[in-house]
Amino acid sequence: MNRDEFKRLLAAGPLILDGATGTELMKAGLPQGILPEEWMLSRPDAIKAVAAGYAAAGSAAVYTCSFGASRISLAKHGLGERVGELNKLAVTLAREAAGKGKLVFGSMGPVGELLEPYGDLPEEDARKAFDEQAAALVGAGADALVAESHMNLAEALLAVKAARGTGKIAVMATLSFEGKDKGFKTVMGDSPEKAAEVLLAAGADAVGVNCGRGGEDALEVVKRMHSAHPGVPLVAKPNAGLPVAAGGQLSYPTTPEQFAREGLALREAGAAVLGGCCGTTPEHIRALVRALGK
Repeated sequence: MNRDEFKRLLAAGPLILDGATGTELMKAGLPQGILPEEWMLSRPDAIKAVAAGYAAAGSAAVYTCSFGASRISLAKHGLGERVGELNKLAVTLAREAAGKGKLVFGSMGPVGELLEPYGDLPEEDARKAFDEQAAALVGAGADALVAESHMNLAEALLAVKAARGTGKIAVMATLSFEGKDKGFKTVMGDSPEKAAEVLLAAGADAVGVNCGRGGEDALEVVKRMHSAHPGVPLVAKPNAGLPVAAGGQLSYPTTPEQFAREGLALREAGAAVLGGCCGTTPEHIRALVRALGK
């Protein structure tokens, strides 16, 4: 899907994404310490079941299970030489599970190490890793690319540039912001307004917020981005609240009905692309789809 096709898609109404992948895979038995990307090799059925559940709930687009499929992230698990294979598999499984008429968006998350000067990772190494992953996802047939849930604007910028470097494919970028007690900034101190400006200038077609503490925080970020950049397509994919530990299990407090109400508020505030992150389920997406009349 090229950039013009993406614009026409959003002009037809809000685009509904999927919900959480990681927390759904944990329910399916993902072992602690095993990457979801690694689990694709032994449990492709579990990966496909998550995407199929969201497609059935009404998601128009599902993300690939490739959040941690950069060379740098995979190398920590002995899989650094399987970047092409795993990203291709992620696209294939998502495509098979979602079925006809659904879009597959290639996910590119943080590499898992801090860039210099805050950490030891040279920017050039991160850039090469994102270039490699973006090329693999596009080569496998992803309809769009997403720099997902980044906490460092500098790293998100590298991911967007890598995605844009693959050609005219549509590119989205989302960051995670700390809440109002932190002034709604990334952990590196970047505001929603600045993040949107930098990523749009780098070639992102839509920008927004992912993960975080829930819909209320996401709403504030969307409002600020919309005020600073009116008319720009904004993305909101919040958590179902903050997790609560009980009996050795994690639960998330936001019900599907509450999530749908939050989605309506996000849409009113300017979000054109909506979905969920940690703790959200197909039922959350189904409720959102009903609320939006999709």
